[in-house]
Amino acid sequence: MTNETAIATEVEDLRNRVREAEETLSAIRHGEVDALVVQGAQGDRVFTLKGADHSYRIFLEEMHEGAATLTVDGVILYGNRRFAEIVGIPLEDVIGGSIFHFVRDAVRPTLEAILSSGLAGAGKGELTFLKGEESVPVYLAASALPLEEVEAVCLVVTDLTEQKRNQQLVDSERLARSIFENATEAIVVCDLEERVLRASLSARRLCSCNPVGERFSDAFPLQEDTAEPLALPFASVFQGEVVQGIEAALPVSSGEVCQLQVSAGPLLAPDDQILGCVLTLTDVTGRRNAELEADRARREAEAANQAKDHFLATLSHELRTPLTPVLAVISGLQQDDRLAEDVRAQLAMVRRNVELEARLIDDMLDLTRISRGKLELHREVADLRQVLEDSLQTVTKELTEKRLRLVMDLVRGDHRVWGDTPRLTQVFWNLFSNAVKFTPEDGVMTVRTRRDGADLVVEVSDTGIGIESDVLETIFDAFQQGELGITRRFGGLGLGLAITKAIVELHGGSLAAESAGRGRGAVFSVRLPAGNLPAGAVPERDKPAQTEAGPQEARELSILLVEDHADTAEAMSELLQALGHQVTVAGSVASGLAAAERQAGRLDLVLSDLGLPDGSGVDLMQELHQRYGVRGIALSGYGMEEDVRRSLEAGFDRHLTKPINLQALQAAIQETARG
Repeated sequence: MTNETAIATEVEDLRNRVREAEETLSAIRHGEVDALVVQGAQGDRVFTLKGADHSYRIFLEEMHEGAATLTVDGVILYGNRRFAEIVGIPLEDVIGGSIFHFVRDAVRPTLEAILSSGLAGAGKGELTFLKGEESVPVYLAASALPLEEVEAVCLVVTDLTEQKRNQQLVDSERLARSIFENATEAIVVCDLEERVLRASLSARRLCSCNPVGERFSDAFPLQEDTAEPLALPFASVFQGEVVQGIEAALPVSSGEVCQLQVSAGPLLAPDDQILGCVLTLTDVTGRRNAELEADRARREAEAANQAKDHFLATLSHELRTPLTPVLAVISGLQQDDRLAEDVRAQLAMVRRNVELEARLIDDMLDLTRISRGKLELHREVADLRQVLEDSLQTVTKELTEKRLRLVMDLVRGDHRVWGDTPRLTQVFWNLFSNAVKFTPEDGVMTVRTRRDGADLVVEVSDTGIGIESDVLETIFDAFQQGELGITRRFGGLGLGLAITKAIVELHGGSLAAESAGRGRGAVFSVRLPAGNLPAGAVPERDKPAQTEAGPQEARELSILLVEDHADTAEAMSELLQALGHQVTVAGSVASGLAAAERQAGRLDLVLSDLGLPDGSGVDLMQELHQRYGVRGIALSGYGMEEDVRRSLEAGFDRHLTKPINLQALQAAIQETARG
């Protein structure tokens, strides 16, 4: 029992001593202890906490900076209230803790270096303390604290949060001012009375003065294009709207007018209260001038194109018109059975050359249409077998004269494509003509077709002069025929292949040329899509003929011929009379109207040129159609799509381009007369 009593007594004594120590520590933390007596090997040591140091401690507690006393290991022996506020924990929890609890691991070496420098004399530096989840920028100043038998560091902590924020504000203000002053656009800030509060450098340059304090409309007298004053919608902006893209003009001191694009939006306070507005004036003078210059250039180019079109149309008309009487006379003579065979051959030669001249004129017009994207296709289901046969008919005589052997190797099956039959005929006429032209006597021309997937391929090959490899690259360019000697020897303008390629490509196909070189012939391959035919479509020649009461003989017609070219009028009149028609000739709009009035009710058909000395054949046809309901055929050297369209709109039933082919004229007269 004695031992138990002794142990109990000892435990109670320890409890009392712990309680006394806790009370003492609490008193120290709350500043209730003036001095502390510590017993040691050298006797009692007294540490003064109040008394002589009382005023110093008051200073530490009231100072704005945080202050702390640390051991060399970073244990906090003392800290003032400001230090506790900086680290964000109660003061009583600061003492006895470690200073390293308030920094991240990455920052610890910096703090250790500052404390180490402080022990050596003085240490300082910036780092970041942790305050819960936040970071606090601080400046530390460390110095050795002279305590007997204890190495300690005095640490003064300055919170840099406000300073950093102020610096950021200063930097932001400096940045904003720099942006404002150096902006390319003129920027103006106005109050609710429309008075200028601030103006950027560009804005001040616009008005050649400092506009601050003036009304915006006085400092910047904006105008509309009509030179009338321009009122900006300030009221709408002060209601919170944003306006953009207002076109304005501003007279400047140099006497010039500056073209501006104005935008405006509300100037907002931090609480979103509207304090005024911010206007941006963008100088678009250069852009506007460039647009005007581009528009002027475009109009000049359009005018030049129109002038070129007019020139080409006039040239075509003037070149075609003299050919018409020649072809008409030849056609009439060829109908005369009394002519000798050698005379007929000579007439055929003259006719071929006249038609060749007309073909060259057509090529020039086609090239113009192609270059301007105006070549139109009138698609139908076209049978390529028939197209090839028709095209070959145009070169049959040349094949015979040069004793060329024709080889036809057409694949079995359908040869239908969706295309423009006359234009496709033109394609193969060009290819066949070239093959015949460039192949010497006793040579071979081969026409072969084959299928390649969904495409139908037509190959036209010959045993002619061939094509050099360097020429192949430009063979489809306009006005290209290879060497100059070829042009001199074979003639032509070098337009046929360029036009042919364009027509094929308009059909969604392609045209390619191959040759093994000089003297080894050439192969031209036309590839056309053979699918995508409209449902139920059949080639024109396969359509059932319209039911008629019986074959109709060409009947005698009363025809008014209006033509101002005397030779053409005479030749056409004689040709029409030879065909059995009654013909009245007029040379102008006025004489045509007078002649029609004399034959009112007895006139069957009008054949009229378009270019007449006192007006247009279009105007004449409109008047005759309105008065008498008479039908008409336009005969003109003008053959552009626009000319044909205008003719049909005026009431003409057909438009024939000079020189007029006799067979085409007869067919047009019969079809028009039947209605």
